[in-house]
Amino acid sequence: MLRLSQPPLSAALLLLLSSCVPTPAAETAPTEQLLPVVLNESSALSCADDTLWSLNDSGNKAEVFQLSVTGQLLRQQKLRLPNVDWEALEWAEGQLWLADTGNNDGQRAELQLYGLSWQLTPEKTIRLRLPDEERQIYHHDLDFEAMVFWQQQLWLVSKSWKSGIARLYPLDRAKAVQPLPAARYEVQLPFLVTAASAVPGSDHLLLVGYVPPQQRFWQTIVGKFEVWMALLDAEGKLIKQQQLPVDTQVEGACVDPAGQLWLSSEVGYKPASLYRLLHW
Repeated sequence: MLRLSQPPLSAALLLLLSSCVPTPAAETAPTEQLLPVVLNESSALSCADDTLWSLNDSGNKAEVFQLSVTGQLLRQQKLRLPNVDWEALEWAEGQLWLADTGNNDGQRAELQLYGLSWQLTPEKTIRLRLPDEERQIYHHDLDFEAMVFWQQQLWLVSKSWKSGIARLYPLDRAKAVQPLPAARYEVQLPFLVTAASAVPGSDHLLLVGYVPPQQRFWQTIVGKFEVWMALLDAEGKLIKQQQLPVDTQVEGACVDPAGQLWLSSEVGYKPASLYRLLHW
């Protein structure tokens, strides 16, 4: 989650700034549905059995939400777990994993991941210890807002505010306490990764995020974001990257078995929304 203080701007200035932000061309415009108000800070998205799962990040209740593909709320489940800064969730071999791994300010020494049963009962906890090093707010590489089940492994992907190098860390789901492992793959990207999804029917990995707000300051002030995607092969090598036709704070993404890309965004200059892209 990213929160910026917003100075008062006149309506005319807002209109001027908004008109200066180019809209990316797209072969097909995405369909858009409003998310329920209870998901105003949606920070994750997982595709499962023709439905979607999401959650809110820090400052919100410990709950998970199941949605229809039209954005209708199907289930809202409270959990007896702490929500320090939930940033991702992912179904992996019959378990729903929650990643309490947000670390924008760099002050956390340990992160947590929780494995839930199909009935959403907590079954496992992983305590992930971070290296002991000095970190500055919004200027370090140990913030994690993306988690993915890929290659039969659960991975965390770094947001990498400082270097811009997205690093993929494989996790051992059987080990309750573990240090952050060595990154297996690294890729330089023009955006901060906030979501990841394996692509069904292939060995590819999709990464989604936005350009660092400090590089698009005025655009971010009015609540707009430049959203990008990158596609990696089985060896973690970049296949392609491109801007997506969405301009909100996207923090959730998943690809369904039909190959459709789903995105969720937090509330900003427009309400929290669910997007579907057929061509990406």
